[in-house]
Amino acid sequence: TPQDMRDIGAFFATQKATAGIADDTAVADGPYKGMKFYEIGQQLYRGGDAKRGLPACMACH
Repeated sequence: TPQDMRDIGAFFATQKATAGIADDTAVADGPYKGMKFYEIGQQLYRGGDAKRGLPACMACH
């Protein structure tokens, strides 16, 4: 609802931004084996995951 969107916006507006370091650990098993965690995040951000019905984050953000 429009109120939900305002509430979500208000919540995130109160959060403090912190500098982070991307996790460069390689995934040991599964469909992302060998990829680094930050590479998986980049892939989801830029392209989503059609198999799971996830749109790309950058489509909205």
